[in-house]
Amino acid sequence: MGAVAEPMPALSVLAPLTTPDFTTLSRYVRIYSDAVGLRDWEFEIMHRPPDEALAFVKVDVHELRKYAALWFCLDFRRLAAEFQRHCIVHELVHVHIAEMGFVFRSTREDLGRIHFEALDRSYLRAEEKAVDALTGVIAPALPVIDWCA
Repeated sequence: MGAVAEPMPALSVLAPLTTPDFTTLSRYVRIYSDAVGLRDWEFEIMHRPPDEALAFVKVDVHELRKYAALWFCLDFRRLAAEFQRHCIVHELVHVHIAEMGFVFRSTREDLGRIHFEALDRSYLRAEEKAVDALTGVIAPALPVIDWCA
């Protein structure tokens, strides 16, 4: 799950995130997660970029605990403020939907590889559409990141 929203803004010269940047990100992830109903979740901000080359933000949700890890692209600060907010909220909405994915993926053995892979592609498309629609409603009501605070 990695936030790749439309339109994708152009990135400038790479400017890696700093320790104060990670502190700011942690604060805003908490603000946003509380606002979307994830107040009782623990979020860890990873200090390296996502493995997915096109992901601006990536979330990995623990299957058994209320815990998720978030990765941010190295140049995250140079993205437009509204797009930063959109990407984080997008990944937090994925947290709410993750359980459905866990249940669906548990059917892999029963469905067989070919059927599962065909359904998985459809499931992922439908999930992204739902997450983007919800993010489009939720994100504009939240503050953008103030990197100077």
